[in-house]
Amino acid sequence: MQDSVSFSDLKPAVMRRVHAIWFVRRVLPWVVLEGAAMYVVLEQLAGRVFVNHVLANAALHTFARSPFALLQYFMQALMHTNLFVQLLIAGSAIFSILLIRELWRVMQFAATELRPHNFQRVYNVT
Repeated sequence: MQDSVSFSDLKPAVMRRVHAIWFVRRVLPWVVLEGAAMYVVLEQLAGRVFVNHVLANAALHTFARSPFALLQYFMQALMHTNLFVQLLIAGSAIFSILLIRELWRVMQFAATELRPHNFQRVYNVT
């Protein structure tokens, strides 16, 4: 006996495939590029700045003061570094913002497209 496949059963499978192809062609290359660039920036930054020492000095010099003293300490530390380190810090901040933006988009996509009614069973025609 041959099972008939209705359009409502076939549509979710086709749309999943369309979304997967769109993701691989349009989104994945940019995500890989952003990830590689962020890795390079953070690797360079880690080689030039001892983050543990900066945080330890911040705790030592601004302990029991206001949060504004901590912000002032970080701004002074940033202003007294060389230009390359400042560019690396700016780059890591930009890539962090881009990463947060991408995560927000994925969460919105998951909330709208990955609902249980979109995963209906599709019967194969034999």
